[in-house]
Amino acid sequence: MSQVALVAASCCAVQIGYLETQNQPNSLGATLGLIKALNSPANKQGFLGQSLMGDGAPVSGSACKLQLKYVAPDCVASTDVNDLCEDATGVTSSPVKTTEFTFTMSTDNRGKKMHWTEEQFLCACEGKDFVVQATTDAKMKRILIDEEKALLASAFACLGKYCDDTDSTTDTKTANIFNADGTHAQPAGWDIVDSQLKNMGFTGRPIIVGGDYLRKYINLTTFSGTGANSVGALQNLIGPNGPYDFYYSSEFDKVISPLAPTPGNYAMVLAPGVMQMLEYLKFDSDKLKRKTPTNIRTVISKDVDGMSHKFDYILLYDEACEAWKQVINRMSATWCMPADDYCTDVVGNGRFLIKLDCGTPGCDTSCTPA
Repeated sequence: MSQVALVAASCCAVQIGYLETQNQPNSLGATLGLIKALNSPANKQGFLGQSLMGDGAPVSGSACKLQLKYVAPDCVASTDVNDLCEDATGVTSSPVKTTEFTFTMSTDNRGKKMHWTEEQFLCACEGKDFVVQATTDAKMKRILIDEEKALLASAFACLGKYCDDTDSTTDTKTANIFNADGTHAQPAGWDIVDSQLKNMGFTGRPIIVGGDYLRKYINLTTFSGTGANSVGALQNLIGPNGPYDFYYSSEFDKVISPLAPTPGNYAMVLAPGVMQMLEYLKFDSDKLKRKTPTNIRTVISKDVDGMSHKFDYILLYDEACEAWKQVINRMSATWCMPADDYCTDVVGNGRFLIKLDCGTPGCDTSCTPA
């Protein structure tokens, strides 16, 4: 039940009522499913990480770049190796591949500016610290929501073909994850996802990011069903030891529905590791940090949706204007494994769109196996 706490205002001849409820407008947030999926340990495994070449921002047109390292597959056919002396001068190359990446400021950099005068703080009954913190919190949440949307759009652009060589973003296959009347979750419907990735040669638990239909599926696993659709069977499917990793995103349908080929409910399927989230924080470098009473340049963090997110932060006092100026921002982007790093006998890149629906689980096994 909501409560109202009355606070005597020291600088105003009134009492201020603060509504104490988790769903007041400023406390509303988002479920950042794609950000959580891309930062999951399962997705990061095998990605050797990113390192900065230079001290400046790795943006287009700059000499500074992010260097990425990952392990590429061996695509050369095996041969007779009985003679160990044959080709004795040959040297086996390292499987570690290195590539470079730069951000695009107009699409990958998201931030907010704030400006306060001393006069504002003198008349702010809540006090300077409260005003600054509450405003900063609200703007950090907004940045993360916008980041989730931007990453979903760029992730969609990275999606590829099914194992039968059809484009998943124009000729989308269907997974019937509910029974015909939509009253029970139906785990057999997900087999098309596993079949696709296995026939492409990918391993690990498929990462599935979706919107409201996926949320409904996860919720229905707590309801009663029979046989393969029983509560126990369904809980095993979505639990930590299940065959899939599900991530609901509150922004998914808003972004993906306009991009999808036909109206409906969709999910994005990723093999672990084929897509990564890259970030850059300017003030992670000690060379660029500042801390004086009127000039702070550092990294701050905010917990949203069960994750800690870092932001570049600047707080300056302008003597001439008698004003405080504040900037917070994040730079991030998706990076997808390049097509030329897959062997030529692999059809598909481990990233595809799937439509979610009700009905009998299909038997679509048409593939060009790896």
